[in-house]
Amino acid sequence: MFLSINQIKNIQRKTLFIVCIFFLIIISSCVNTGKISHQNISFIYKNNYPDSHEFCVFHNTDSTSAVFINYKNHNPGFLDKNDSAAYLLTYKLYQSFGSNVVLDSSSISFPFYEIKNIQNGVELKFDVKTKYSEKYLLEINFADTLNKTAFRDFVSINKRNKFNRQNFLMINKAGEKLYKNNLTPDEKFRLKYNNSITGKITVNFYQRKFPIAVPPFILDKTINFEYFPDSVFYVEIYNGETELLNLKKFGFYHFSIDSSNRDGVSIFRFYNGFPLIKNASQMIAPLKYITDKKEFKELNENSKYKSTVEDFWIDVAGSSERAKVLIKKYYQRIQDANRLFSSYHEGWKTDRGLVHIIFGYPNIVYKEENIETWIYGEANNSSSVVFDFIKVDNPFTDNDYRLIKSPSYKTRWYFAVEAWRR
Repeated sequence: MFLSINQIKNIQRKTLFIVCIFFLIIISSCVNTGKISHQNISFIYKNNYPDSHEFCVFHNTDSTSAVFINYKNHNPGFLDKNDSAAYLLTYKLYQSFGSNVVLDSSSISFPFYEIKNIQNGVELKFDVKTKYSEKYLLEINFADTLNKTAFRDFVSINKRNKFNRQNFLMINKAGEKLYKNNLTPDEKFRLKYNNSITGKITVNFYQRKFPIAVPPFILDKTINFEYFPDSVFYVEIYNGETELLNLKKFGFYHFSIDSSNRDGVSIFRFYNGFPLIKNASQMIAPLKYITDKKEFKELNENSKYKSTVEDFWIDVAGSSERAKVLIKKYYQRIQDANRLFSSYHEGWKTDRGLVHIIFGYPNIVYKEENIETWIYGEANNSSSVVFDFIKVDNPFTDNDYRLIKSPSYKTRWYFAVEAWRR
């Protein structure tokens, strides 16, 4: 008896389904022994997740939160309408990185007919059980049965009140959700609130110049943020939705339902082309991290940006060929920092961005609710370099971390900078 091609394909799909389910169960059981805060999760940065997938959380009811995944590695060439499980997912809900008590969990398959195609990949959705006044950590293990790839990631769910970012959705003019909080001058969007209110939203506009990160051995002073806005305007909201909005000015905009509460939605307008480095003029400022004051001053005084950058790197590298390698490596780290570590200003200007640019991706990352530890080298090894970043309580962003500075970093810092210049 011979099998038809369709029968063979069906058997292959069923076999792949079983293998992927088994794969997810094995991964989930292996990695979740004990608290996540005790596990090395350096993969959350090494895999550069914003390029492969992004998450959006929306508190759709008092007892649930909707989790949306924009999966960008979707390959429609592999898609078959008969696929019963194009994507497989397991999740576990915890109170925090430091907890090993599972509050909710499930395994979900996303068949062909549940996949929503959007401009930048596909969108998947599922609900988790949550309640107001609480914060959670969601662990996700995801398998793409079409491309035979998988990832593990974490999503913070903040349901402390009804005014913060996760009570809103940002929708573009095509009706698709926006997964980012930084926009270009041409992007239009509307805000959707999870309560069908009608009235006005207060928008505070800030156009500030923030200092960039300084070397880790310099004990800089903490500057308190001045919350009084540079200007204020109002946006009409009808039945829980605004009209299409367009933010032209550079700076950041904080949308608030309750003007007496600092929580709300912050939207950022960085330089044109962000997070990429688009032109030679944008390549000058990041050189501050590997130059002295005199060098940096001279670089800024020269208006011929392209030749200035090229001459600097050729002088540092010793040849034009090696200069090309260093330029590609250095500015790729700038762009990765922008994607991963941006908060109220560009990621390359932050403490984590600075460390990433100079040292690269850490070998080990430990994460708790309010602290993140990066280790270059091995754990519990005196020769390793360890950086601790404290999470800042910031109403404008959930991605603001400050490095705990120490004079002990000085020698390692200059050695790492010198490695760029040899």
